[in-house]
Amino acid sequence: NLANLEVLKITDALTGDIDASRFDAINSFVLAAGLGAANTAISSVASGVTVEIGAAAVTNTWELAVNITNATLAGNNSDVVNVKLTDAAGAGTSDTGVLNLVGVDTLNIDTTQVATGTTTLYQVGVAATSTALDNVVVTGNTGLYIDTDLTSSLASFDASGMTLSAVTSTGVTMSIA
Repeated sequence: NLANLEVLKITDALTGDIDASRFDAINSFVLAAGLGAANTAISSVASGVTVEIGAAAVTNTWELAVNITNATLAGNNSDVVNVKLTDAAGAGTSDTGVLNLVGVDTLNIDTTQVATGTTTLYQVGVAATSTALDNVVVTGNTGLYIDTDLTSSLASFDASGMTLSAVTSTGVTMSIA
């Protein structure tokens, strides 16, 4: 096992799974080049995990599962995943792929990019298997489009932390099938 790490940064596009049980208490992951393969996973993480996605996925239907340890146990209803979307080089829309959040109750999405960034809209999907998802909280300075098949589980959507400065910014749009 690797010890004394705070952040695991992967500079190439993620093409395989990450088993965080091999790292001592690491709970922050940077996917600098985004998703490079279909159906990848980060597993054995604790609630409150942060996943930073720094580039558009090679294919926008590719899925990243974030598997929190014991998230699906009965009575366990406070698991949180934090996602930071930071692609600042993708002029226009940056489609980061699909998040599969089985057992996750709260999804926090931060769309803050650097002042010189040219991304005008982030797009992210949420898999239909994310049925425990009750709350989505969005902050940041870049527009966001969330595409999801969730039809009944979402109880709260809070985008009050968005600080869009450009009059052309899209804001937040959520498509629920």
